[in-house]
Amino acid sequence: MEYDQKAAHKKRQLDLKRPLAFIDVETTGLSTLSDRIVEIGVLKIMPDGRKSQFYAKLNPECPISKAAVRVHGITNEEVENKPTFKMIASRLLQLLGECDLAGFNVAKFDLPFLREEFRRVAVSQVYVMLLHPASEASYRVRSRWLPDRVSSPFQGWRLCVACQKSATSGG
Repeated sequence: MEYDQKAAHKKRQLDLKRPLAFIDVETTGLSTLSDRIVEIGVLKIMPDGRKSQFYAKLNPECPISKAAVRVHGITNEEVENKPTFKMIASRLLQLLGECDLAGFNVAKFDLPFLREEFRRVAVSQVYVMLLHPASEASYRVRSRWLPDRVSSPFQGWRLCVACQKSATSGG
């Protein structure tokens, strides 16, 4: 049986009703109450197939734990002169507006951190409650729709690394 590339591509098409944003954050630790985001990557796919992305390393305004550095490799020195979450919050809200959210463990890790960061910078709780994970089915499309696996010296696949590489290569 001959491989039909066009048929395979059409089979992979998503029937999106709303934009879908894949999110990945790296943090100073594991507590949403005391830890902060140090890196964020977002890949947004529109229902018509257009894609946009956002990537930033952030100054968490608190120390990054040694355990967290072992996970993601981001040091305090790397982020000391970076923007704070407050400085990028408006742009990020604009990007995520009306999106379903997806990503590895997004509902239990990334989204709680995002909600807490927005709360800290006094973004309306009503708006933050609108940030919601997409359906379970959208989690399963990650391997089809995100950039090819990025080799990293740390925890395998990271959207932040993919967005950073794309931003620095002009892609």
